[in-house]
Amino acid sequence: MPSRRNILQSAGLVGLLPFAKRGSAAPTSANVYSRLDIRPVINCRGTHTVLGASKMWPELHEAMTEASRHYVLLEELHDKVGTRLAELIGSEAAMVTTGCAGAIHVGTCACLTGRDNAKVRRLPDLTGMKSEVIIQKIHRNGYDHAVRNSGVRIVEVEGMEQMRNAASERTAMMYFLGAESGDAEWKTEPVPLEQCL
Repeated sequence: MPSRRNILQSAGLVGLLPFAKRGSAAPTSANVYSRLDIRPVINCRGTHTVLGASKMWPELHEAMTEASRHYVLLEELHDKVGTRLAELIGSEAAMVTTGCAGAIHVGTCACLTGRDNAKVRRLPDLTGMKSEVIIQKIHRNGYDHAVRNSGVRIVEVEGMEQMRNAASERTAMMYFLGAESGDAEWKTEPVPLEQCL
């Protein structure tokens, strides 16, 4: 006699039936990507969003399965996980985001608003707030949108002199990418992070 769990698991797989090729045998692989006819790739680049970001440790799967069995207030969960992560990495605070773009956007918003909840609620209206972000041309890439969608204006610079001249009372932050963009054309060497502080 089938158990309730087996029936529910089978029902969940029925949703994948439209993706199966007509006339083909049922897939034997337990890999969800194979069932969706998605080709796996060999990752030779490391952690990159376009390659599914990163694989998760088995312990995380277990914790996620356990957590999925309960309801909690997400704001409380967010705060407690942030506190625990900060303890583990030795930082003042930490926050889980949706990924690189999410982290860049949240970081930009934090630089714009600080702890002022009224400013947070006004975003992307930057009236009366700092509204510019300095970025070296060599660091421009597709993630710029995660900065711009907060409402700021990006001020592009090359070299230390332009950087100093661009800094003003309107500057909320300087966006520094941890690597050089392959897309950008630049005339000068990047100013190292240590000299930007």
